[in-house]
Amino acid sequence: MFRTGVFITFFAILVGFLVGGGRLGILFQFTEWMIILGCASGNFIVANPKFLLKSAFLSIKKTKKQVPYTKADYLQLLNFMFNFFKHSNASSLAELESHIENPKQSELFQRNPVLLMHEDALTFFCDYFRIITLGFDESHEIDNMMEHALNEKRISLRLNSEAFIRLGDAMPAIGIIAAVLGVITAMGAVDSSPAVLGAKVASAMTGTFAGVMLSYCVVTPLGQFLEKYEDREIKFLECIKIAIISYMNGYPPSISVEFARQGVPIESQPTFYELEGVLHS
Repeated sequence: MFRTGVFITFFAILVGFLVGGGRLGILFQFTEWMIILGCASGNFIVANPKFLLKSAFLSIKKTKKQVPYTKADYLQLLNFMFNFFKHSNASSLAELESHIENPKQSELFQRNPVLLMHEDALTFFCDYFRIITLGFDESHEIDNMMEHALNEKRISLRLNSEAFIRLGDAMPAIGIIAAVLGVITAMGAVDSSPAVLGAKVASAMTGTFAGVMLSYCVVTPLGQFLEKYEDREIKFLECIKIAIISYMNGYPPSISVEFARQGVPIESQPTFYELEGVLHS
């Protein structure tokens, strides 16, 4: 949907410009776009450490999807945790440890492979359930550890969206830089013919247009999209946390996953009856 929105935005701008009598070629001033894109790239490199540059670039791939996890993913996760907790009640710690240490070879994980397809969530589940298999049963301490890990993950993910939002804030000013340079060039040719001078002024104004357009129609919306997307990534891990802590507190598997279901974002939350249908199918 993000890419569809960007396409609609560009389509509306270009069609409106053409219908208003504009000539498309005027907007494609190589020097103005080179200044803006070059300054924006330099700004981004200066403002962000190397690890974040790579992470932010890779995060653009997230625009392929509207949300990181669908209702079907959550149903798989809840079904997996229900079956895993049931199996835990009837198994030794050593047997559980074999599943945790080799999840990709585990029948329990393969039956509902949503965690196998999301490495961060798989690691989160296995890391904290491994502590349980080692005999540690203080749910309050595990809760604190998981919450700390979630906060660190939240901060790490938020760096990507914040990097793009900050760049979006800078883009109008970068556009002004390009425009001012264009005006300087135009003033240097003030004795030229009106046609030549007009073309140079139009070229300069393209810089302001490009900076503002890229800021408010592409870069800032990208940062805002990633911000919401990253929040939904954390929600998936929070769902795992709720189920594990509930299970550690002695609740049966069905109640533990019901508590977890209540923490699912409303747009992806299965109903009680949808979850019951999956658990008992």
